[in-house]
Amino acid sequence: MFRRPIVADCLHFSISGIQVETPVHLKVGQPVVMDLIVNDLRVEELSGVVRSASAAEDKHYYDIDFRMDGPTRANTLHCLRHIDTHVRQHLNLAG
Repeated sequence: MFRRPIVADCLHFSISGIQVETPVHLKVGQPVVMDLIVNDLRVEELSGVVRSASAAEDKHYYDIDFRMDGPTRANTLHCLRHIDTHVRQHLNLAG
């Protein structure tokens, strides 16, 4: 099955999961697959599951836990740590 990419804004990031805002409706427990791109850092086809959902007006907020299985786990964790470091450095510069 092919799907169009869903645009989502990152509200919070950690190596274990992400909080996003998107106009798309997702359900708690729903599996998702995402590509994370931060400058030149990229993690493709990262699996996750929607842990919680909330809405306010026309905005939807989701907490998604990453799922890392198999032989690519170490490389994925390595990339997520780099993204986490980049995000923290950017927030420190802004604050």
